[in-house]
Amino acid sequence: MINESFEAAAASISKGRSLLLVRPAEHLSDFLFHPRTLGVLAAFWALSLGLAWSLARGIVLPLRRFAARLPHIAEESSEPLPEASRTDEVGQLARAYDATRTQLATERKAREQAERLATLGKMTTGLAHEINNPVSAIKLHTQLLEGEIADVHEIGRAHV
Repeated sequence: MINESFEAAAASISKGRSLLLVRPAEHLSDFLFHPRTLGVLAAFWALSLGLAWSLARGIVLPLRRFAARLPHIAEESSEPLPEASRTDEVGQLARAYDATRTQLATERKAREQAERLATLGKMTTGLAHEINNPVSAIKLHTQLLEGEIADVHEIGRAHV
């Protein structure tokens, strides 16, 4: 820089010859506040905000919906999530969520069926026990009576 008003650059062209370029100096404030620079910066920020908005709308919001639904996965209806039709990772996550929800519902039904069968088994065991007690008493008395009848017959034969 020659002084604050000009900028210069020199280069050797050939032996004994040099090229000297001189131009008026551009100040940084002139460059930053140039209409073309401001236009490029405005376009950059608009594109950045548009990208951030599309990322938030396409990825962050579905993930937040999944996070809100997850604690209530066992309570939800059987209709699939609308995000399951997507072909990206969010769609894969939605399909996994639906599969997990279906598996939980199937396992819940199987557990309820097993609990009903266990209750039926307990009732059957109790009923069999209630029936066996009087039957055992009847058998015992029958055996005792048979023994007494046999004794009476033997005594009767002995007297005859």
